[in-house]
Amino acid sequence: MAYNLLDLTTTVQDDLKDSSFSSTRIRRYLNHAQRVIFNTHDFKFIEKAFSGDLIVGEYTYEQQSDHQATIQIALADPDNNNVMYFNDENYLSHRDFFSKYGDIESLDNSSPNEWTEFGDQIYFNRPVNKLYTMTQWYYRTPSEMSADTDVPDVPESFRELLELWAEYRAEKYRGNHDVAATYKQEFEDELEAMAVKYAPVTGMGPTIARQTRRRV
Repeated sequence: MAYNLLDLTTTVQDDLKDSSFSSTRIRRYLNHAQRVIFNTHDFKFIEKAFSGDLIVGEYTYEQQSDHQATIQIALADPDNNNVMYFNDENYLSHRDFFSKYGDIESLDNSSPNEWTEFGDQIYFNRPVNKLYTMTQWYYRTPSEMSADTDVPDVPESFRELLELWAEYRAEKYRGNHDVAATYKQEFEDELEAMAVKYAPVTGMGPTIARQTRRRV
């Protein structure tokens, strides 16, 4: 059995016992299912890393288009390979950051030691004094599926999660609220099973998605 948008759509229509049910609507539900899953737990499969150069005199860097929440940033010194890390320990809310630093462009170039996020930009508290290599680890948003051959970002072993959410939304749309509720409960149960397998694990168990600095 293929694992792509066309196959998932056909499977949902089969479960609904209605091959004429709008494939466009089902595809919208399947894409929504991915967004729901990505926003529930900090799953390992939504982690991503990106590297780029932070040029001398710059103090901002544009977020990646699929950025949802930052895990950590590193700036590598080109002269001695020392690495400066930017995470929760030296992060300021954008209000505190801009209140503290004001016009950053007027400051001398030097090594930054605090940071924030605002809009689609990362801000450092100093224009940098070297050509740093910046690496950002972050949680990403799911890719939008549109073509028949598009493959979901959710691992295939949990394809039923996508189907259950689409079926829940379809039955709710058709006014079958009791059936919809059953599908939704099955989805939530399966989601917790996924959390055990794929979420980063701490001493307290799978990590629930953090709300701080998360883009929606």
